Amino acid sequence: MKKVISVFLMLIMVLSATSFTAYAKVKAPSKPTSVSASSTTSTVTVKWKKSSGASGYTLYSYNTGTKKYKSVASTTKTSYKVSKITSGKTYVYAVKAYKKSGKKKYYSSYSSKATVSTLPSTVKNFKKTAVDFTSATFTWSKVTGATGYYIQYATDKAFKSSVKTVGTSATSKKITSLTPNKTYYFRIRAYRTVSSKKYYSSYSSAISVKTVIASKLSTVSESTRYQTVKGFGASGAWWAQNVGGWENAEDIIKLLYDKEEGIGLNIYRYNVGAGSKDDSELYVTRNRTESFVDSIDGVCGDNNVWEDGYTVNYNWNNDANAQNALAIAKKYAGDDMQVVLFNNSPQVQITRNGKAYCSYNNGETNSKNWNTNLYRDNYDIYADITTTIADHFVDEGYNVTEVSPVNEPQYAWAEWQNEDGTYSMNQEGCHYTETNLKLLYKKMIEASQDKPYKITMFESGAAEGSNTIFSTYLDKIMSDPVNAAYFDKVDTHSYWSDKATKQKCASYLNSSYPNLSVSCTEYCQMTNDGSTGIFDLLQSLEGADRNGMTIDFGVQMARVIYEDLTVLNATDWSWWTACSEGIYTDGLVYINNDDHSNVQTSKRLWCLGNYSKFIDEGAKRVKITSADSSILACAFKNPDGSLVIVYINQGANNKTTYISASGYLNYRTYVTDSTRNIALNQSGAYKINNGISLPANSVTTVVLTK
Repeated sequence: MKKVISVFLMLIMVLSATSFTAYAKVKAPSKPTSVSASSTTSTVTVKWKKSSGASGYTLYSYNTGTKKYKSVASTTKTSYKVSKITSGKTYVYAVKAYKKSGKKKYYSSYSSKATVSTLPSTVKNFKKTAVDFTSATFTWSKVTGATGYYIQYATDKAFKSSVKTVGTSATSKKITSLTPNKTYYFRIRAYRTVSSKKYYSSYSSAISVKTVIASKLSTVSESTRYQTVKGFGASGAWWAQNVGGWENAEDIIKLLYDKEEGIGLNIYRYNVGAGSKDDSELYVTRNRTESFVDSIDGVCGDNNVWEDGYTVNYNWNNDANAQNALAIAKKYAGDDMQVVLFNNSPQVQITRNGKAYCSYNNGETNSKNWNTNLYRDNYDIYADITTTIADHFVDEGYNVTEVSPVNEPQYAWAEWQNEDGTYSMNQEGCHYTETNLKLLYKKMIEASQDKPYKITMFESGAAEGSNTIFSTYLDKIMSDPVNAAYFDKVDTHSYWSDKATKQKCASYLNSSYPNLSVSCTEYCQMTNDGSTGIFDLLQSLEGADRNGMTIDFGVQMARVIYEDLTVLNATDWSWWTACSEGIYTDGLVYINNDDHSNVQTSKRLWCLGNYSKFIDEGAKRVKITSADSSILACAFKNPDGSLVIVYINQGANNKTTYISASGYLNYRTYVTDSTRNIALNQSGAYKINNGISLPANSVTTVVLTK
C-alpha cells in the first residue's frame, strides 16, 4: 500500500512539473517605447516602437482627474488613429504590448504617457472694422480651446514679402505702423499651448486692406470747439412785397425755407420799410417800400423834428404781401424761425428831408462832411417806432430775435443829380457818423429794455481790422459804457473783404473786444467787388449771363461763407436778397414779375443749401484738419449728435478725401456741382477708408450719424 501511495505522489509531482514548465515558457513582451502623438482638429494618431515578441498592442486613454486608464482600441500595428474627437482639447494616451498564448493575452506594463492636443478650429468671421492711414483693426469669433491667435500680414498674397506676425489672446487687434496708401494682406490662425508646445489651426482666408492716403486725410477733433451756429438766412428786401401776393408764392418760398424741397433757411431778415413807396426819385420801382407808419400827430418843427406829445399812427395792414411772404416762410421753416427786422432808413416822417435816403451832397467824397438824415432830437421817436413795430411782430407769434435799426452807416446814401437837374437814388439808406451811432444805440437800448429781442449793432459794409472805418465806428460805439455793457456781438457784411482782411478783423476783435461775437448779415456778388472770386469771370459775361447762375458763382459764394465761418467765427450768415429779377448777381432765386411761372434757381441757392440744409441751429463748429490744402473744409457738431462737414473743391480736377472721426456708424454725401443740386452721392456704413468723392468745382456736404 505504501508503494502505491508513493507511485501516486510521484505521478502528481511529474504532472505538476510538466504544467509549471509549460507556463514558464509564456513571457509578456516589454512595454512599448518612444510613444508619441500627433493631431488634427478631430483626430489623434499615436505611434510607438515595436516591442519584441508582442502579438499586438492596446491603446489606452488616461483621465488625469480620476487617474484611471480606459481602453480605446487594440491593434497589431505600431500606430493608431483616434477619430471623431473634439478640437482644441487635451488628451493623454499610453500603450501596452501583449503576447497571445492560446486564448490568453500576456500584457506588458503601461508605456510612458503621451500628452497631445487636437488642433484649434480655423478662425471664423475674421474681418476688418477700421482702417486709417497707418493702422488697421480686426475682429473675429472666439475659437473654443484656443490659447491665443496670431495674425500674419504681408504685402503680397503669397505671404512671402515683408511678412510680419503679431499675437494676441483677445478677439480683436489693432495693427499699427503700417505704410499709408499701401495694400496689405492679412490672415489669422488660432493656437493652443499644452506643456509648452503650441498647436496651431490652419490659417483663415486672407483679406486685403488698403491704408488711407495720408495726403488725403481729413481729421476731425471734436474736443476743439468754436462758435455756436444760429443759422443761415436771406432778406425779404425788394421781392417779398410782390411775390407774397403771387399765386405761386408758396412754391417760390419753399425753395428757400423748406428743408425737403428747398434749402431749409431758418433766418428771415424782414425789411421794415421807410415809406418810399410813392417816391419817384427812387428809380428802381421794386426798391420802394411801404411803411407801417401812416402818419404822426403832434408838433413837428424844422427837419421833421417832433416835439414831445406826438402820436404815431400805425397801419398793420400795410406791406401786406411782404407780411404774407414772411408767414409762408414760417409755415415751412417752423415756429422757431428767427426773424430779424432791419431798417435801411428811418421812416420818412422823421427823416430830416422827408425821404428814405440822404440829400444830394454836391459830390462830396469826404465822409466827415456827409450829413445824416436823422436829427438827434428824433432818436427817441425812431427808437419808439422801431420797438413798437418789433413788438407787433412778436404779438403776431413771430420769433423776433433781433432788430437792426442801422444799415451800412459809413456810406453816404445820398441821391445824385442828373444832367437835367433832377435827382435820383437807387435804394433807401441813411448815413450816420460814429458819434451819431453811439448816441442812437443808447436810445435803442433804453427803448428795448425787457424785450424778447436784441438790438443789433453796426451792420458794417465790410469786415476790417484796426485803423479802418470799421474799427473807428466800433471803437466810438463801444466807448459808451451803456453800449459796451449791452452789445455782445457786432454785425458786418462780407463785401470788400478778402481772407486777409477778415483775418485782420478777427485779430482786432480778439484783442480789443474778445466778448463780441460776429454775425455776417449780408452779402451778394457785387460786380465791382474784387474779392468775390468771380470778378474776372463777370467781366467776360454779357446780358442775363451776368446773373451768375452757374456753379462757378455758387462755389465762390460757398468759399466766402467758409471764410466767414472759420476766420471771423460768424455765428450766422445771411445772403442779401433771396429773390431777384433783372440782371445782377444778387439773387438766389430769379423771378419774373411779368411771368410768375418763370422761376429759376441759381447754383448759389443750392451751394448755400449745402450749409443751411444740414447745419442745425445750436450746432458747434469743431476743428477739422485737411491734409490737402487745396480743399476747404469746415465741420459742425449738431445738437442731435450728427457731424456735418462741408467741403469745397474749387479746382478743375476731381478729388478724394478720407475722414477720421470717432463714434459714427453711417455716412451720406450730398453734392452740388454743374449738374447736381444737393444730390445724394454716396452713403453706407462709415469707415475711415471710405473715399469721399469731391467732384471738380463743387460743394459737398458729408453727414455722419451714430
